[in-house]
Amino acid sequence: EELWSLQKDARITIPEICGRMEMTRREVLAYLKQLSAQGYVKTEENKSYVRLTELGCIRGEECRHRQ
Repeated sequence: EELWSLQKDARITIPEICGRMEMTRREVLAYLKQLSAQGYVKTEENKSYVRLTELGCIRGEECRHRQ
């Protein structure tokens, strides 16, 4: 959900995610690995950028509406 609100179809860098979510690079990479394995995110351009997949966008929107 947080990634959905941060990017909305845009690419975002790992340092940007770290800064906005106040997490270390190691923490962010661990979560991104899990999200990637589940099909929610994909990395681009030599793992420099992260983008939500269609599934990730759908799940993020569902979570946002539950609040």
